[in-house]
Amino acid sequence: MGIAFAGVIELLQPQFGRRADLMHWVSSSFGIVLITFGTWLALSIVDLIRHRDGP
Repeated sequence: MGIAFAGVIELLQPQFGRRADLMHWVSSSFGIVLITFGTWLALSIVDLIRHRDGP
């Protein structure tokens, strides 16, 4: 959903006097994926630590 939103922003930029650029969308998409997987990894590590230590 975030990647689609970034694409819509790039498509709307010419309406406001800016130039749409495919590389901006690619870099935004890469950042969204990187943050998503990083957050998933951090939450998985925290969950693993909690289950390892017991209740």
